[in-house]
Amino acid sequence: MSIARTRHDGGGRMCDRFAGVIFLSFLMAILFVSGFGLLACSDMGAGQVGVEANAVNAGVDGSKKSDEAQVEKVVKKAELGPVSAEVRFWPAEPVLGDRVHLVLEVNSAPGVDVTMPAFGELLGRFEIASYQPLREVREDGSVFQSQRYVLDLPMSGKQRLPSMLIDFVDRRTEVLAKHPQGLRQELLTPAFTVKVASLRVDEELSAVLRPAKGELLPHPKTADEGRAEALPVLIILVVILIGCLLIFMFWWRRRRQVVPTPYELAIEALSKLSLPPQGANEEELDRWTVVLSGIIRRYIEGAYALTAPKLTTEEFIEIASSSAFFDADEQRTLREILQGADRIKFTTYVPDSGEAAALRQSVEDFIQRSHEVLMAQSQSDVAQGGK
Repeated sequence: MSIARTRHDGGGRMCDRFAGVIFLSFLMAILFVSGFGLLACSDMGAGQVGVEANAVNAGVDGSKKSDEAQVEKVVKKAELGPVSAEVRFWPAEPVLGDRVHLVLEVNSAPGVDVTMPAFGELLGRFEIASYQPLREVREDGSVFQSQRYVLDLPMSGKQRLPSMLIDFVDRRTEVLAKHPQGLRQELLTPAFTVKVASLRVDEELSAVLRPAKGELLPHPKTADEGRAEALPVLIILVVILIGCLLIFMFWWRRRRQVVPTPYELAIEALSKLSLPPQGANEEELDRWTVVLSGIIRRYIEGAYALTAPKLTTEEFIEIASSSAFFDADEQRTLREILQGADRIKFTTYVPDSGEAAALRQSVEDFIQRSHEVLMAQSQSDVAQGGK
């Protein structure tokens, strides 16, 4: 069985130590190879040095940096109380074959816990080429979070980017006075549509004028002169190595900090998810089931390295049934949970409080049982590795 993350993974700690040794050896190798390479190149004389100087003087630059700030973007903003969100999409008028960028940025006030959308959630037919999350805590206690996607376009024509759900709990002092457990709210970003062109019109190439070549160096440099020039570079390399060592030591100390496991994150999210109120309307029930199914999907994604949030219910059930991760009882329970959530989301069925509580309890029981199995498997693997 494959386990993505556990606290008691002895093999993982051994891999970390091995990775640290490899990292230090790699830095040392770079230092020595660079030093010897510079000394060897300095002995080659003025012929090559003169050619290099001429190339520099000629001003040959084979590439241009694109100015991202000049690209036209689609920008959508939303704000609810202490949380604001901005979605940026560019280019605003893409062509089939282009890779497009989608950025979600969320700012929250101090004392507000924000849960960002799950990886790839609601991106539909767009293929994800890369993904980069970021979280920064500012000096005043406010938090900045972002998710950056690079997407491949599925086809030409109009393509819809759906709303993104940002869940947050307001625990500021003035709010706790009225809501001791905090005030839970949800912020939806505006949906929008982009038009993807199918053909690119070739633009007329402009003539490129290059400056006149500069003069060659008047005479070749001696080996001693070359070594004298290489010495400052070697000193810089040593300083870089020392800086890398300090960064590595800082990382090594921080890696010992405990990172919440998928199980802990799921249990915490369940504890914050209250049952829908009596007489809840269809929209409230829909949001409640989205959050509940998102909890179990994110848990499975983190614990088993499955891309659960990107799959439909039927696709995910099919993969779970054909894998060795879940036994027959777990597969049946998972099917009942996901199909029960879909029944509420996609039909007019309105469950009573007892049915909603039972569905929530089924999710918690499934996660608890799965966690116990994973922990037993992890301890068994550690015991076998120690023999």
